[in-house]
Amino acid sequence: CNYSKTSMVKTKRLWIARHAEAIDDYDDFNRILTTKGYRQAVSTGKEIYNYKISMNEIWTSSAVRTFLTAHFFAEQLGFDKQNIQSHKELYNASVRVWLQTINQQFNENSTYILVVGHNPHI
Repeated sequence: CNYSKTSMVKTKRLWIARHAEAIDDYDDFNRILTTKGYRQAVSTGKEIYNYKISMNEIWTSSAVRTFLTAHFFAEQLGFDKQNIQSHKELYNASVRVWLQTINQQFNENSTYILVVGHNPHI
């Protein structure tokens, strides 16, 4: 087969992570990370960094604990925290909504995307 450079498809890689440990609170949406959760987020960010890849995008649900986790991941990866994208539709979303959001939002030029979300759908 003869393939031209323009016909080659760019491989895309989706990284999915659950938020770090959060406090128990009646207000689920605004839960913050525990001290252990902060350590988990930094440690996991360092582990991702060890793969020597450059994330093009970091997405998070709109919940506070996922945004905080993504923030610490970004810090370890050298990713500009201002570019973290919050997607309200990912909070308490079904697997179907997750897949729809990923399919609709995946930037054509992005190769690596990290999405931080919640159990049980992750």
